[in-house]
Parts: sequence; C-alpha cells; structure tokens
Amino acid sequence: MRARIRELERKLAEVVGEENVSSDPSDLVPFERDDQFFLVPPHRPDLVVRPGSTREVQGVLRLAHRHRIPVVPLASGINRKGLCIPSRGGILLDLRRMNRILEINEEMMTATIEPGVSFGQLVNEVRKTGLRVITPWAPSTASVLANYMLRGIYGPATRYGTDHLISIEVVLPDGRLLRTGSLNTPTSRPLPYCNLVNGPDLCKLFQANPGTMGVLTRGTIRLYPMPEVIKPFMASFPNYESMVKPAIELTVRDVVEACWTMTFTPSSLRTLTSGGRLEGFADMFGEEDFFSMWLYVAGERERAERDEQRMRRIVEENGGTLLGPSSPFPRRRRRR
Repeated sequence: MRARIRELERKLAEVVGEENVSSDPSDLVPFERDDQFFLVPPHRPDLVVRPGSTREVQGVLRLAHRHRIPVVPLASGINRKGLCIPSRGGILLDLRRMNRILEINEEMMTATIEPGVSFGQLVNEVRKTGLRVITPWAPSTASVLANYMLRGIYGPATRYGTDHLISIEVVLPDGRLLRTGSLNTPTSRPLPYCNLVNGPDLCKLFQANPGTMGVLTRGTIRLYPMPEVIKPFMASFPNYESMVKPAIELTVRDVVEACWTMTFTPSSLRTLTSGGRLEGFADMFGEEDFFSMWLYVAGERERAERDEQRMRRIVEENGGTLLGPSSPFPRRRRRR
C-alpha cells in the first residue's frame, strides 16, 4: 500500500508540483479531525494535494479515478461535522490555493469566484461597489462557494431565501468538466449569469451533496443592493406558540428581512452569556426556557422607519416585548 501511495505521490507531483503534494505525517495530521471530533472518529488522509487551477484538479481526479483512490475536497478549512474527514483515507484535496475573485459584475449584480474565496475576502471587495454579499452565521474565513453549495444559515433568509448560486464549474470524478446554466453556452465568451437556459438547472444537482459528486472549481453567485439601513432587534415571548402568528405575519407582509424564532434552555442561555455583558441574563428566567425572536429591519431609511413601526405593532399585539437596555422583561407563562 505504501509503495502504491509513493507512486501516486510522484505522479501527482507532476500535476501540481512537488511543493503541493505531501504524505508527510506532519502535513496530514491537521486534516484528520474537526471541531466535532468527539462525535466523528478521526481519520488521516494518505496524501494532501493542493491544486491551483481547474486543470490541476482535473489531473488529480483522473489519477485518483484510474487508481481508485478516494478524494475528499476541502475549500477553506472551516471543517464541521465530519464533512471533510477522509474516513477512507486517500487524497485530501486542499483547494485553498484557488482563492481568486474572477469577476465582480455590477450591472449583472454577480460575483464569479473560486472555492477558496472566503466571505471576508469577498465582502471587502464587493462593498466597494455598493452591493451586498448575503453572509451566513459562520466565520468570515468560511468559503463562499462551499457554504452556498450547502445552503447555510443566512440572517436575511426571510427576504432573500437560501439559494444564491447561479452557475458552477465542477470537475466530475473521472476528470471531465461540467459547466451549468449559461456558463455552458458554446460561445467564445460564455456568460455565467443565468441558471436556466435550455434544459434543467444542473447546478441544483450538486447542491447539498458536499464533494460527493464532483469538485467545484468556480461559481457565479448573486449579489444584492446594500440597504441604507440594517437594524437588528430581539423580542421576548411567553412561549413558542405565541411566536408563530407574528412570524408568519412579518414574513408574508415583507416587514423584515430576517425573522428567526429561537428557544434557549436555561443551561444554554447561561453558556451563551457567561463572561459577557449579558452575564446574569439567564437568572431573570429561573429554570424556564427563554423564547425569543431575532429580527432585522432593512431598506432605504424611509421604508426602514415604516417597517420598524409595523414590526413593533405586530410583536406587541401578539404578546411580545422588544428587548433593549431599558426594556422590562415580561413575566413568564408556564407551559401546560
């Protein structure tokens, strides 16, 4: 087996360069576990390979396919829940060298990027145009494309949804290249700005299948106008049932761009607030759960002010209390 790995390492070095392939244990150990190590058994890859282009990814997958070696792609290194743990060994395909922003198109309101581009990197560039990247509840170092392929948790999902990917370029397990949507149009300059052209939207086929059907090497995502105002709020409710009606009304009437209903147990609330400005907050609720609604009002100033008044009315009419520095905390109604 080791002789087979050494031979494969030599061939891979011809594709990506000797400095970008390694079987040294010191290079392999960082990839054997993630932050869910107590739930996901660690497993070390046999090789780490760092391609720098689509052509190099194709070369790596052709070799792996020929030798029947498993491949696990990793985009930016924010690895969770065992998604990038090489449970059968093989090749850990580290895509962090592929971190180029290929285009920001203000007219089409799109960005075309490689898988190693992080949210922090893209937001810094896009904000210069007055446009907005929809960001998840994740570190700024997380990969944009990896997160969009998985459809992460986004604050403004109430208004903008969870799908912000238009077209992709993906290398299939045997090394062939597939482009989706208008990116696959046979012209001298393919335009990647439409997901539906002739036939089904194949981009969706690869979403929520992290690395199991191919390796994403490029993607075009939607950008959005930057609101003049983005204002966060938190409301407290007596129980979960009392949050359902206002959440539906706020969403259907498009009053807020984000509406998240949250339930915190006493222990989780103490953990979240321990050592911070809100330490002791959980003590106000004793041993009862804390039911809250997280809300974002956003838009041009005039609209945001109008929506804030509507939001306040809907929350209060349904027994909620908007929380702030001077807000009273309502008495809890025990669940039956």
